[in-house]
Amino acid sequence: MKIHLNDALGFAAEQDQNKTNTDLQYDSLTSREKECIYWLFNGKTVPEIALILNASKRTIEKHIISIKNKFACYTLFQLGNSANPIRHKILQFYKQQEQIPKQKVVRLDDVSIDED
Repeated sequence: MKIHLNDALGFAAEQDQNKTNTDLQYDSLTSREKECIYWLFNGKTVPEIALILNASKRTIEKHIISIKNKFACYTLFQLGNSANPIRHKILQFYKQQEQIPKQKVVRLDDVSIDED
């Protein structure tokens, strides 16, 4: 039985392409992007994520833009569908690290709104 080099290369490329769809996309996320997508999966908004992660809203927006670019998505709805295969990996990552982000409790009495 002969195996041609082209067949072997095609098989290897196909395996890499399958890995690209989930594993490589997950691996391309930074730890901060993983935190952001974790909270997006849990239904949090950008301002809520900013409070939880102690970051500015603009920083969180930039992380989400970066995540959308990595998954070739334009909307959060598309991102939810595209990133759904890695949802279990993100949850597993935090369980392994025992670092499931703790939600910051903010009382409305502690928040001041500046009106210009």
